[in-house]
Amino acid sequence: MGGHPVAGMGPTNTCPGGRGGTLQIDVNPTSLPFRDTKTFIAGSLHQNVDVLMNMYSLHMDPVYWPDPDRFDPERFLDAEGNVINKPESFMPFGGGRRVCLGEQLARMELFLFFSTLLQSFTFKTPEGAPAPCADGIFRMTLTPHPFELCAIPR
Repeated sequence: MGGHPVAGMGPTNTCPGGRGGTLQIDVNPTSLPFRDTKTFIAGSLHQNVDVLMNMYSLHMDPVYWPDPDRFDPERFLDAEGNVINKPESFMPFGGGRRVCLGEQLARMELFLFFSTLLQSFTFKTPEGAPAPCADGIFRMTLTPHPFELCAIPR
C-alpha cells in the first residue's frame, strides 16, 4: 500500500484491501439485546424474552466463510475490489429495523483510519516476540490478548 494514493471515500476504491480489512475485524461478539413483545421468535421463544444474537458464531461460520480463522480481507471483495454483500451471514452493525444508525459513518471512519495506518507504516512483531494470538478474549467486546507490535514508518 505504501506509495499508493491516499485512501479516500470517492467513487473509485483506491485501497480495496483496507475496505476488506475493516470488514474482517469485528469486536462485537453479540448483538444488542432486543425483546419481541408481540410475536414468538422462531416458534420456540415466548413473548417478552430478551434475545442476544451470537454474531461471532455467524461471522465465523465455515458454511459462509471458508477458513474463517485466517485473516483474509479479500474474502469480502469481488474481482474488481468491490465489497461483496452477504447480509444473511454478516451483520456487524445489526440488521433490519435495529441496524445501527451510525453504520455508514463508522465504516468510513474505520476505512480511513486503517488505510492511513497501513499506507504510513509497516507493522511487525519485535524480534524474538511471540506472534499475536488469533483468538480473542470474550467480554462485552472481543478484545485481543496483549501483544507487542512495532510500527515502522514507510
